[in-house]
Parts: sequence; structure tokens; C-alpha cells
Amino acid sequence: MSTSALRVFAGAYRDSLLLLSATRAMRDGDGVEWATALLAIPANIDDLAADGFRANDLAGAGANDLVLAVRAADDAAAGAALERGRALLFAETGPAGTADSRAAPRTIGDAVAQLPAANVAVVSVPGPYASLAAHACLSWAQAREPPCSAAWVLASRTRSGPGGWESWPPRAPGRRR
Repeated sequence: MSTSALRVFAGAYRDSLLLLSATRAMRDGDGVEWATALLAIPANIDDLAADGFRANDLAGAGANDLVLAVRAADDAAAGAALERGRALLFAETGPAGTADSRAAPRTIGDAVAQLPAANVAVVSVPGPYASLAAHACLSWAQAREPPCSAAWVLASRTRSGPGGWESWPPRAPGRRR
């Protein structure tokens, strides 16, 4: 008989790459039958409830809340899997386990201050804010001396043009890229 367990972390939004890494870390343990790390959007909550997780454990969870769920052979295996997922998602170390005393940048300005020579930006924020963050990155890139020409290749589905895609920032009439 297997056991199911989950943990909800309020206000702990993480991007999909970290969620996939945590899922893999939780599944890589003895006795783990199934595990996932996800955000508590309504569709995910419905899926967990359909898979037998108690709706009461998910009551009040919202789209910016993180959920770790596991089904394992016993309580010890489930607890160990949840701890592996939590440790990965809330790690206080930098790449390859090295200590990194810098705080994670919260704004484009913070990121530029930490890495002034950077010429690539990865936008990983909740969907409604992605176009704003991408625009801030592109504005910064165009203001650099010399400007980053690669900044013109970003496309966003939040603004629709021909075929549903439009380059950002919008192309000036008659301007070719």
C-alpha cells in the first residue's frame, strides 16, 4: 500500500525549469512511485484531487503557491522525496553547489549591476508580467553602447500580429531587420 503526501509553500513561485528539476530530484529516490512539483493553478489542483490527493490539503492555494506532491512506498520515502524537492527549490547555493553571497536580482537594474557585461537575458516570470519584463530587457539592450542587435529577435505571443506573433519592440514602418 503506497502513501501520498504533499506540501504547499505559499507565495513561492518558481519557474518551470526549477519545477522540472525538483520533480526529477523527488523521483530519484528509493520507494518513490510518482512525484511532481507544480504551481497551484486550478487545473493542477484538479489533477491532484483526481489523483487522490485530499482537496483540504490544497484549500486556499493559488497560482503563486508551490506544491510538492509525492506517492511512495511508505512515509519515510515520501518525506525524503519532499525534502529533496524542497532543498532544490529553496537552495541557498549558487551553481554546482558553490556558495553565492549575492542576492538574486529582483529587477533588470539589479541584474545589470551584478553582471554589467551580460548580453543575454532570460525572462522567467508569471505570464502576465513576461511582456513587461521582456520590454525592460530589450530597452536596456538598445540603450547599451553599442546596442545589442540580438535584442530584436525576441517574439512574444502576448501581442498578436500576422500569424499571432509580433517582434518586440514593434518594428517602425519601413524598417527592415
